[in-house]
Amino acid sequence: MIGITKSLFLAFSLSAKEYVSKEYAIPSNWLEAFEILKDVIRSSDRDRKIVFLDLLIVRRDQIINLCEMKYSEREFTVTAKVDRDIRNKVADFKTMSRTKYAIHPIIVMTYGVTENSYSGNLQAVITADELFV
Repeated sequence: MIGITKSLFLAFSLSAKEYVSKEYAIPSNWLEAFEILKDVIRSSDRDRKIVFLDLLIVRRDQIINLCEMKYSEREFTVTAKVDRDIRNKVADFKTMSRTKYAIHPIIVMTYGVTENSYSGNLQAVITADELFV
C-alpha cells in the first residue's frame, strides 16, 4: 500500500472510531473504507448532520478550496438546488471546522459549466482537460 494511502486509511479509521465510539480495522482499500463509512452513518446519532465533501485543498494563503466533483457528458448546468447545496456545504464546513480561512467553492467537471446566474457563485471551474494535462 502506498504510504500516503495507508496514512489516509489510518486517519479515516481513527476518525470513524471517534465519531461513533466503535473500533474499526484499518481498511486496506477504498471499498472497505466505504463500508466503514456506511456503518458510521447507520450508527450515528440521527440528530447529527453529516456533510460529504469531495475534496478540500488547504492553501498556505489561508484559503480552502472546497471542490465539488460532478460528472456530465456535456457542459453542466448549475441549478438553484446545486447552488444551494454548495452554499450549504460551505456554511456547514465553516461551522463544523471553525476555520478562519476563506472558503472558495470550486466545481470539477468533465466538460465545464454553462454560464448562468448560479455559475457566477463559483470561484473556479476545473475541467478534465485541465486536470490531465
